[in-house]
Amino acid sequence: MAPSVTAKTPVLSVRAHIGDAKTLLAWDLLDTTNVGRLAGFTIQCEPHGRDPYYLHNMLRFRAPGDHAQDPQESAYSTINAPIHKFRWLHVPGSVHQGLKPVMGKYAYTVTARFFDENRSLQPLDTQFSVSVTVQVKPFEKGELKLGFTRGFTQSQAFVRHFGLKARIRPDSDQLMFDTSEIAGSDATGTRYSYSDEYEWSGSTARERIFELVSERDVIPLDERARGWEA
Repeated sequence: MAPSVTAKTPVLSVRAHIGDAKTLLAWDLLDTTNVGRLAGFTIQCEPHGRDPYYLHNMLRFRAPGDHAQDPQESAYSTINAPIHKFRWLHVPGSVHQGLKPVMGKYAYTVTARFFDENRSLQPLDTQFSVSVTVQVKPFEKGELKLGFTRGFTQSQAFVRHFGLKARIRPDSDQLMFDTSEIAGSDATGTRYSYSDEYEWSGSTARERIFELVSERDVIPLDERARGWEA
């Protein structure tokens, strides 16, 4: 597949740059007739075979009640809090889909949003939408593979999944330990292991490391979730 995919209408142009299990979306407003009323952009994401969802934006309106809001969606959903940029990096699993996001085809729909004459956000209008479909998967070309970690342990995404006081290793000074042990619980009370933390945080970089280690026969495959990650 090409390194990027583009789609456009007379109103909006969207380009999706394909990365390592992530997608950089960039767009441009082609019709500048209403640029003075531009309020931002909403992004909907639809993994193949899964329900669509809106990406989140942590920057909200100061008074959300003064703007069109979808009460069925999070206050941080971009349908309620449009993005005030012309680009956005989507890493599956940062907010939606939990610790093991699916790979495969993803459809992204970017919609330009506008204020009315009273500077109040208008409801989403699909005539200002453009959709692109790309493959989201680990990068591999021939014998070349890339791997990247996710954000650090103080990132909003890590805290969202594992909590503000998540432990990344047991309290003991033991160097080797069973990473399948329970490390803590998230905000919903769901328990997670140290291995869950390492798998999510290490992402594709962790996969590449284990592939290399296994190829060199340094550690058996069936032991890769025990101790080595400490």
